[in-house]
Amino acid sequence: MKYTLWKIVSVVARNMPIYQNGIEKFANDVKVISNGQLYIEIYSAGEYENIKPYDVFDAVSMGKVEMGFGTSPYWGGEKIPGSNFLYAVPFGLSARDMHAWLYRGGGLKLWREMYEPFNLIPFPVGNTGGAMGGVV
Repeated sequence: MKYTLWKIVSVVARNMPIYQNGIEKFANDVKVISNGQLYIEIYSAGEYENIKPYDVFDAVSMGKVEMGFGTSPYWGGEKIPGSNFLYAVPFGLSARDMHAWLYRGGGLKLWREMYEPFNLIPFPVGNTGGAMGGVV
């Protein structure tokens, strides 16, 4: 059977189990739901063509790789003002609130509009929930 192979570059290293497990599950789920017609090869930051974490956004935008796995703090405010609010911010939305806003409150539509000029279609994959704020 003929299949398509895509590459995904992650902003995190392979030794970060929560993120690595998530990206591996995502790649496997895509393989299953595509009946084996789409395989995703996973690369951590720096493993594919020396694409560093802060370069993943541009690499996907320019078509060097098909997919990137990361969060807006890696490219956020300087490229897309306001995009950090699509991520867990101190005293921000809980995981449940973020899910509701994305899927019922227009958040996903806004997110996609913000990324469209860069030839990117963002998808939420996992959720760490709101971050605690304060001074240590």
